[in-house]
Amino acid sequence: MNETTFPTMWIAFIPLLPLLGFLLVSLLRRKLSEKVLGLLGCAGPLLAFVVAIYLTVSLYRFPADSVTYVLYSWIQSGNLQLSLAFTLDPLSALLCLVITGVGSVIHIYSIGYMHGDKGFGRYFAYLNLFTSMMLVLVLGENLVVMFIGWEGVGLCSYLLIGFWYEDMEKSLAAQKAFVVNRVGDFAFLIGIFWAFFLFGTLSFEGIQQAIARLDTFYLWQLNAIAILFFIGATGKSAQIPLYLWLPDAMAGPTPVSALIHAATMVTAGVYMIGRLSALYSVATFASSVVAIVGALTALYAATMGITQRDIKKILAYSTISQLGYMFLAMGLGAYTLGIFHLTTHAFFKAALFLGAGAVIHAYVRPDRGYPAGLQDTYKMGGLWRQTPLIFFTFIAGGFSLAALPPFSGFFSKDPILATALQKAQTPFSVEGLAWFLGTLTAFCTVIYTFRLIALVFFGQPRGDVRVEPEHYHASYTMGFALVVLSLLSLFGGGLHHTLSSYLQPVWGSSHHTVEISHSVHEFNFFLIFGGSVIFAVVTFYIFAWRFAWIQKVVRDNPWWWWLYFLSYRKYFVDEVCELLIVKPLKRLSAALLKWIDFFLIEGIVNGLPKLFLGWGWAMRAAQNGRVHTYAGLILVGVLLGLLYLGYTIVYSPF
Repeated sequence: MNETTFPTMWIAFIPLLPLLGFLLVSLLRRKLSEKVLGLLGCAGPLLAFVVAIYLTVSLYRFPADSVTYVLYSWIQSGNLQLSLAFTLDPLSALLCLVITGVGSVIHIYSIGYMHGDKGFGRYFAYLNLFTSMMLVLVLGENLVVMFIGWEGVGLCSYLLIGFWYEDMEKSLAAQKAFVVNRVGDFAFLIGIFWAFFLFGTLSFEGIQQAIARLDTFYLWQLNAIAILFFIGATGKSAQIPLYLWLPDAMAGPTPVSALIHAATMVTAGVYMIGRLSALYSVATFASSVVAIVGALTALYAATMGITQRDIKKILAYSTISQLGYMFLAMGLGAYTLGIFHLTTHAFFKAALFLGAGAVIHAYVRPDRGYPAGLQDTYKMGGLWRQTPLIFFTFIAGGFSLAALPPFSGFFSKDPILATALQKAQTPFSVEGLAWFLGTLTAFCTVIYTFRLIALVFFGQPRGDVRVEPEHYHASYTMGFALVVLSLLSLFGGGLHHTLSSYLQPVWGSSHHTVEISHSVHEFNFFLIFGGSVIFAVVTFYIFAWRFAWIQKVVRDNPWWWWLYFLSYRKYFVDEVCELLIVKPLKRLSAALLKWIDFFLIEGIVNGLPKLFLGWGWAMRAAQNGRVHTYAGLILVGVLLGLLYLGYTIVYSPF
């Protein structure tokens, strides 16, 4: 195959097909039936998935490592040469497969989950737009096109988190996500301007070439730009300190949570660092910051996941924690491992969220019969016999999250820790600290995973709602999605060796090896992997059969109870932010509204007409057509003239 035979134009169809689905569903949602809207809503991502497979296979056979398709020349001004262009290379092709593949399964699941909702058509329109914007972000040939997709997924997350906008709590959650992300996006935008100032180009290929030409004098600028981009990533990918929006993002429909957490928005920051690997490989200080922040976020979020009761919030904190692992890998230069964990995480986290949605969907109120919307795990229990498919899904997704063999998470997460240990020269180095924090996180992950499975599926049913398996099994689209994602969670780990060779051309010389030599590091390798398995087995026994004993120990010991309480209240970070940031900003906004808007701006806008109205009233009173009025004015004028004449005579210097 040569360049002339590669189907370059088809690259644009990957984001275009979901965008077309968004337009069609938006225009026809009031005229078509729910079944037709569901088929139309799933068609865009499914067709994009087929096109992505075709182009990925074509790229594998193509002699070049990447292909760029220019839709049109956008901006031509001096040194600024911008095109609306898409680039397909092994990295973007893999992400397109994940986004469209997992996204299509979530779309299919949504047909059953959203059945009967009055916003059914609007939901699928937003979901298609979300998928399209994420594909634009991934395929963008330059930073500006990436930023268009970056902002697009932010908008779509706002629309979908606040999908049930009649509920004020859900609307506020959407606003929180939108505002927090604007902080990171502002830093990302500054990084784009600085990058153009330093490199003279915004295309990723041009940036890579420019970095190769720069000397060490510019190293501080490279680190500054990389940190600005990473701040943007902390917003999109929910890392410290901009993670606050993601747990509240559970306000949207459960399939939305699956799409955000598994295949779209939160993976944007990890992908961005992978796309700019040439920058982060040179900016070693920024890479160390990425690794440490990722490790801290992973442990911090995992400790909160241990104590939460809401089934979706437990999974939300696990997403924040697993994203921390991805950033840890990217900061260590193990880019293949970071992207591989992103891929396997998409499989098992989508399975867990859709499984959680099926659990919520299975509970009904005895007096009404419709889904109860139960999310409190303390009111569940004993589900494994009544809903075996959901139980199998949680086992596949949960064991993969806990990194148990042979599930996919085992092959993507633990090698990250092994790489950190391999690179650690001292226990107090960045790599050593990252390994220690990551290992603690692995233990916490096993704890909250098996706690979740034990609360939902074992023990006796708790609460005032009952399970209606027939209600769940009536939705074949939901069952199909759960089976597919469960199988991917089980067998997805086999992709590692394939991805290592497939992604190698993307990293080039910036790729740090992630293979562990058994002859030198055999002990460390088996220590990490074997320790994880043993701890997982012990933890599973404790939380499946001894959970009541654990609760009693925590309740009776004041130290453990306070730790539990702090974790359950999320260390009061939301309250501190409300006190130190939100309330002062509200007071400042109220003062600006009063003095700047009402007093100054409205004073000028409303004061000038009042001034002219008063002047007009005075003129109208003087010109009333009455003789005595005119005579009086003449007399006043004469008197004023005489007074002025007398003043000049008296005070004249002559």
